[in-house]
Amino acid sequence: MQTHALDVHLIYADQWHTLDSECLSRTERERAAQFRLAAPRTLYQAAHAFLRQVLSLYAPLRPQAWCFSTNPYGKPCITNPHYESIQFNLSHTEGLVACVVAHNITVGIDIERIQPMEDLAAVARYTFAPCEAEAVLALSDPLQQQQRFFTYWTLKEACLKAWGTGFSLPPQSFTLVQDQQEQWVMQDTPSLFTSKQKLCLRSYLVKDYCLGLAWKQNEANGNQRTDYQVVIYEADQKPMTLSA
Repeated sequence: MQTHALDVHLIYADQWHTLDSECLSRTERERAAQFRLAAPRTLYQAAHAFLRQVLSLYAPLRPQAWCFSTNPYGKPCITNPHYESIQFNLSHTEGLVACVVAHNITVGIDIERIQPMEDLAAVARYTFAPCEAEAVLALSDPLQQQQRFFTYWTLKEACLKAWGTGFSLPPQSFTLVQDQQEQWVMQDTPSLFTSKQKLCLRSYLVKDYCLGLAWKQNEANGNQRTDYQVVIYEADQKPMTLSA
Protein backbone atom coordinates (compact mmCIF):
# COMPACT_ATOMS: atom_id res chain seq x y z
CA MET A 1 0.00 0.00 0.00
CA GLN A 2 1.23 3.45 -0.90
CA THR A 3 0.62 6.25 1.58
CA HIS A 4 0.58 9.86 0.41
CA ALA A 5 0.71 12.76 2.83
CA LEU A 6 -1.13 16.02 2.43
CA ASP A 7 0.52 18.52 4.77
CA VAL A 8 -1.60 21.44 5.94
CA HIS A 9 0.32 24.33 7.51
CA LEU A 10 -1.43 27.01 9.58
CA ILE A 11 -0.26 30.30 11.04
CA TYR A 12 -2.39 32.69 13.09
CA ALA A 13 -2.24 36.47 13.11
CA ASP A 14 -0.37 36.66 16.42
CA GLN A 15 2.56 34.84 14.74
CA TRP A 16 2.73 36.79 11.49
CA HIS A 17 5.42 39.05 12.94
CA THR A 18 7.82 36.08 12.73
CA LEU A 19 7.54 36.01 8.92
CA ASP A 20 10.15 37.67 6.74
CA SER A 21 8.43 39.77 4.07
CA GLU A 22 11.85 40.40 2.47
CA CYS A 23 11.47 37.03 0.74
CA LEU A 24 8.58 38.31 -1.40
CA SER A 25 9.16 38.73 -5.12
CA ARG A 26 8.98 42.08 -6.86
CA THR A 27 5.59 41.15 -8.30
CA GLU A 28 4.29 40.22 -4.84
CA ARG A 29 5.58 43.48 -3.37
CA GLU A 30 3.86 45.46 -6.11
CA ARG A 31 0.63 43.56 -5.54
CA ALA A 32 0.81 44.21 -1.79
CA ALA A 33 1.35 47.93 -2.41
CA GLN A 34 -1.95 48.08 -4.32
CA PHE A 35 -3.94 47.43 -1.13
CA ARG A 36 -5.05 50.78 0.27
CA LEU A 37 -5.93 49.41 3.71
CA ALA A 38 -3.27 48.05 6.06
CA ALA A 39 -5.18 44.93 7.15
CA PRO A 40 -5.56 43.27 3.71
CA ARG A 41 -2.05 44.33 2.79
CA THR A 42 -0.64 42.69 5.91
CA LEU A 43 -2.71 39.55 5.28
CA TYR A 44 -1.45 39.28 1.69
CA GLN A 45 2.18 39.76 2.73
CA ALA A 46 1.88 37.22 5.55
CA ALA A 47 0.22 34.63 3.32
CA HIS A 48 2.81 34.78 0.56
CA ALA A 49 5.79 34.97 2.89
CA PHE A 50 4.41 31.99 4.82
CA LEU A 51 3.92 30.00 1.62
CA ARG A 52 7.51 30.62 0.54
CA GLN A 53 8.89 29.62 3.93
CA VAL A 54 6.75 26.47 4.03
CA LEU A 55 7.83 25.39 0.54
CA SER A 56 11.46 25.68 1.62
CA LEU A 57 10.78 22.86 4.10
CA TYR A 58 10.34 20.55 1.09
CA ALA A 59 13.36 21.50 -1.02
CA PRO A 60 16.83 23.02 -0.53
CA LEU A 61 15.76 26.43 -1.83
CA ARG A 62 15.66 29.73 0.01
CA PRO A 63 12.18 31.27 0.36
CA GLN A 64 12.99 34.08 -2.05
CA ALA A 65 14.12 31.59 -4.72
CA TRP A 66 10.71 30.07 -5.45
CA CYS A 67 9.26 30.90 -8.87
CA PHE A 68 5.63 30.53 -9.91
CA SER A 69 3.39 30.72 -12.92
CA THR A 70 -0.40 30.63 -13.13
CA ASN A 71 -2.91 28.86 -15.32
CA PRO A 72 -5.50 30.90 -17.28
CA TYR A 73 -7.74 31.01 -14.18
CA GLY A 74 -5.01 32.19 -11.82
CA LYS A 75 -4.05 28.95 -10.04
CA PRO A 76 -0.31 29.09 -9.25
CA CYS A 77 2.24 26.32 -9.70
CA ILE A 78 5.98 25.96 -9.15
CA THR A 79 8.30 26.51 -12.12
CA ASN A 80 11.67 25.90 -10.43
CA PRO A 81 13.43 23.08 -12.35
CA HIS A 82 13.31 19.69 -10.58
CA TYR A 83 10.62 20.81 -8.11
CA GLU A 84 7.54 20.97 -10.33
CA SER A 85 6.20 17.83 -8.62
CA ILE A 86 5.57 19.81 -5.41
CA GLN A 87 1.90 20.73 -5.48
CA PHE A 88 0.48 23.41 -3.19
CA ASN A 89 -2.48 25.65 -2.59
CA LEU A 90 -2.91 28.72 -0.40
CA SER A 91 -5.84 30.26 1.45
CA HIS A 92 -6.15 33.14 3.89
CA THR A 93 -8.87 34.82 5.85
CA GLU A 94 -9.12 37.20 8.76
CA GLY A 95 -6.61 36.05 11.38
CA LEU A 96 -5.37 32.88 9.68
CA VAL A 97 -3.29 31.67 6.73
CA ALA A 98 -3.38 28.04 5.54
CA CYS A 99 -1.49 26.19 2.83
CA VAL A 100 -1.43 22.55 1.76
CA VAL A 101 1.59 20.83 0.23
CA ALA A 102 1.75 17.41 -1.44
CA HIS A 103 3.88 15.56 -3.97
CA ASN A 104 2.29 14.77 -7.36
CA ILE A 105 -1.23 15.29 -5.97
CA THR A 106 -3.42 18.10 -7.27
CA VAL A 107 -4.75 19.93 -4.21
CA GLY A 108 -7.07 22.75 -3.21
CA ILE A 109 -7.67 24.35 0.19
CA ASP A 110 -9.97 27.00 1.62
CA ILE A 111 -10.26 28.42 5.13
CA GLU A 112 -13.00 30.68 6.48
CA ARG A 113 -13.90 32.02 9.90
CA ILE A 114 -17.30 30.83 11.13
CA GLN A 115 -19.31 33.97 11.77
CA PRO A 116 -22.85 35.35 11.48
CA MET A 117 -24.06 36.52 8.07
CA GLU A 118 -27.14 38.69 7.67
CA ASP A 119 -27.64 37.47 4.10
CA LEU A 120 -26.76 33.81 4.76
CA ALA A 121 -30.03 32.46 3.35
CA ALA A 122 -29.78 34.46 0.13
CA VAL A 123 -26.11 33.57 -0.40
CA ALA A 124 -26.81 29.87 0.26
CA ARG A 125 -29.65 29.78 -2.29
CA TYR A 126 -27.57 31.64 -4.87
CA THR A 127 -24.28 29.78 -4.36
CA PHE A 128 -25.16 26.20 -3.46
CA ALA A 129 -27.06 23.41 -5.19
CA PRO A 130 -30.73 23.37 -4.08
CA CYS A 131 -30.34 20.35 -1.77
CA GLU A 132 -27.25 21.94 -0.16
CA ALA A 133 -29.04 25.23 0.50
CA GLU A 134 -31.97 23.28 1.93
CA ALA A 135 -29.62 21.37 4.25
CA VAL A 136 -28.23 24.66 5.57
CA LEU A 137 -31.54 26.44 6.02
CA ALA A 138 -33.25 23.43 7.61
CA LEU A 139 -31.05 23.81 10.69
CA SER A 140 -32.79 25.81 13.41
CA ASP A 141 -29.72 26.49 15.54
CA PRO A 142 -27.90 29.60 14.16
CA LEU A 143 -24.43 28.29 15.08
CA GLN A 144 -25.08 24.95 13.37
CA GLN A 145 -26.43 26.79 10.36
CA GLN A 146 -23.30 28.96 10.14
CA GLN A 147 -21.04 25.93 10.49
CA ARG A 148 -22.84 24.00 7.77
CA PHE A 149 -22.82 27.03 5.48
CA PHE A 150 -19.04 27.51 5.81
CA THR A 151 -18.45 23.77 5.52
CA TYR A 152 -20.12 23.79 2.11
CA TRP A 153 -18.43 27.05 1.15
CA THR A 154 -14.89 25.92 1.99
CA LEU A 155 -15.31 22.46 0.42
CA LYS A 156 -16.71 23.92 -2.78
CA GLU A 157 -13.99 26.55 -3.06
CA ALA A 158 -11.35 23.87 -2.36
CA CYS A 159 -12.82 21.85 -5.26
CA LEU A 160 -12.72 24.82 -7.61
CA LYS A 161 -9.11 25.50 -6.63
CA ALA A 162 -8.10 21.85 -7.05
CA TRP A 163 -9.67 21.76 -10.52
CA GLY A 164 -7.89 25.03 -11.26
CA THR A 165 -11.01 26.80 -12.51
CA GLY A 166 -11.77 29.15 -9.65
CA PHE A 167 -15.24 30.66 -9.71
CA SER A 168 -15.33 30.56 -13.51
CA LEU A 169 -17.10 27.27 -12.77
CA PRO A 170 -20.34 27.93 -10.85
CA PRO A 171 -20.21 26.29 -7.39
CA GLN A 172 -23.84 25.19 -7.73
CA SER A 173 -22.90 23.08 -10.79
CA PHE A 174 -21.87 20.16 -8.56
CA THR A 175 -23.35 18.67 -5.40
CA LEU A 176 -21.66 17.55 -2.17
CA VAL A 177 -23.23 15.08 0.26
CA GLN A 178 -22.15 13.03 3.25
CA ASP A 179 -21.88 9.26 2.93
CA GLN A 180 -22.79 6.66 5.56
CA GLN A 181 -19.48 7.30 7.36
CA GLU A 182 -20.32 11.04 7.38
CA GLN A 183 -17.45 11.77 5.01
CA TRP A 184 -18.02 14.39 2.34
CA VAL A 185 -18.21 13.06 -1.21
CA MET A 186 -19.15 14.39 -4.63
CA GLN A 187 -22.59 13.23 -5.68
CA ASP A 188 -21.97 14.46 -9.20
CA THR A 189 -19.40 16.41 -11.19
CA PRO A 190 -19.83 19.37 -13.54
CA SER A 191 -20.87 18.33 -17.03
CA LEU A 192 -17.55 19.41 -18.55
CA PHE A 193 -15.67 16.92 -16.33
CA THR A 194 -15.52 13.13 -16.42
CA SER A 195 -16.19 10.91 -13.42
CA LYS A 196 -12.41 10.44 -13.12
CA GLN A 197 -12.14 14.08 -12.09
CA LYS A 198 -14.13 13.59 -8.91
CA LEU A 199 -12.16 14.74 -5.91
CA CYS A 200 -11.49 13.40 -2.43
CA LEU A 201 -12.84 15.79 0.19
CA ARG A 202 -12.27 16.47 3.86
CA SER A 203 -13.64 19.13 6.17
CA TYR A 204 -12.12 20.11 9.51
CA LEU A 205 -12.97 22.52 12.31
CA VAL A 206 -9.90 24.41 13.48
CA LYS A 207 -10.78 26.61 16.45
CA ASP A 208 -13.47 28.93 15.03
CA TYR A 209 -12.58 28.28 11.39
CA CYS A 210 -13.81 25.83 8.76
CA LEU A 211 -11.10 24.23 6.62
CA GLY A 212 -12.00 22.54 3.35
CA LEU A 213 -9.55 20.25 1.56
CA ALA A 214 -9.86 18.65 -1.89
CA TRP A 215 -7.47 16.55 -3.89
CA LYS A 216 -7.40 14.38 -6.98
CA GLN A 217 -6.87 10.73 -6.17
CA ASN A 218 -3.93 9.15 -7.96
CA GLU A 219 -4.64 6.36 -10.41
CA ALA A 220 -4.22 2.92 -8.84
CA ASN A 221 -0.91 1.24 -9.60
CA GLY A 222 -1.97 -2.30 -10.49
CA ASN A 223 -3.50 -3.93 -7.43
CA GLN A 224 -1.65 -1.61 -5.08
CA ARG A 225 -3.91 0.42 -2.82
CA THR A 226 -3.30 4.13 -2.38
CA ASP A 227 -3.91 5.62 1.05
CA TYR A 228 -3.82 9.26 2.14
CA GLN A 229 -2.99 10.99 5.39
CA VAL A 230 -3.70 14.60 6.26
CA VAL A 231 -1.18 16.13 8.68
CA ILE A 232 -2.00 19.53 10.18
CA TYR A 233 0.91 21.64 11.40
CA GLU A 234 0.32 24.64 13.66
CA ALA A 235 3.21 26.78 14.87
CA ASP A 236 4.39 25.70 18.33
CA GLN A 237 2.03 22.70 18.28
CA LYS A 238 2.65 18.99 17.69
CA PRO A 239 1.59 17.86 14.19
CA MET A 240 -1.87 16.29 14.11
CA THR A 241 -2.15 13.30 11.77
CA LEU A 242 -5.64 12.52 10.51
CA SER A 243 -6.74 9.51 8.52
CA ALA A 244 -8.02 10.53 5.10
